[in-house]
Amino acid sequence: MTNEQLVIRIKSGDNVAENMLKLYEQNRGMIYQVAKKYSGYAEMDDLIQEGYLALCDAVEHYDPEYDALFITYAGYWLNQRMQRYIDNCCHSVRFPVGVQTDIRKYEKIVKEYQKEYNREPSERELCRRLYVSPEKLMDIKKNAKIARIRSLSESISGTDEEITLGDSVASDQNIEEDICRELDYEIMQKALWKVVDDLPEQQAAVIRMRYQERMTLKETGQQLGVNTERARTIEANAFRKLRLSHKSKGYKDYFEQYISASPIYHVSISKFQRTRTSSVEAEVLGW
Repeated sequence: MTNEQLVIRIKSGDNVAENMLKLYEQNRGMIYQVAKKYSGYAEMDDLIQEGYLALCDAVEHYDPEYDALFITYAGYWLNQRMQRYIDNCCHSVRFPVGVQTDIRKYEKIVKEYQKEYNREPSERELCRRLYVSPEKLMDIKKNAKIARIRSLSESISGTDEEITLGDSVASDQNIEEDICRELDYEIMQKALWKVVDDLPEQQAAVIRMRYQERMTLKETGQQLGVNTERARTIEANAFRKLRLSHKSKGYKDYFEQYISASPIYHVSISKFQRTRTSSVEAEVLGW
């Protein structure tokens, strides 16, 4: 049974599913050949599936009175359907249909020119073959470059494991530097809290409550059995001792390297006079 006869039966509603399957089987070779052209842009299985849907579209629009074979008419629908599928589902960046058509035409001409002359075409040659101005050609080339951007979640073929393109991108992290910095932080903390532990018992307790347990002055005073102002005075006295050169020597180098280079916002003079604590000291103790 010819394609045209099967189409007439399908359009008349005669055993549609069975006849549609026969039509697909008869034209599967052609669908495969068309899909092969687009295999670089999408999976073959997906393209074959789109081919079947395109065949349905072709049957719906085909008029048996046309002076054309159904297979010729179906070829148009196959190309249109597969191109539209690629444009909608297989690019990381979406473009209008007209722009995508220009990109495909440009890439096809470049490929054919390279094959024929074994070199890249000049801009003048591209403008002449595409029938566009130099400005329009620049836009097409720019869009073609953007269209080649691939999704980082795309799987890499030829690998045993499920590896995506994003997995192969080098990290911008300096692991060695990060590890050294972590070690420096640990050493700085040990040096700092060793000096804190050498303070009188009440002063050391206030510093730990304030900067390890994150208590307020009121909560700290309640823990020590004193009022808020007394807790503030104990804290201020502790800071005076921590500033002494023979005590701060152990962690001063770390301050110079890490803290003073950071954009720390200092407190106002009035607040410093009231609290006797600068934001630098608070930052160090917070670390």
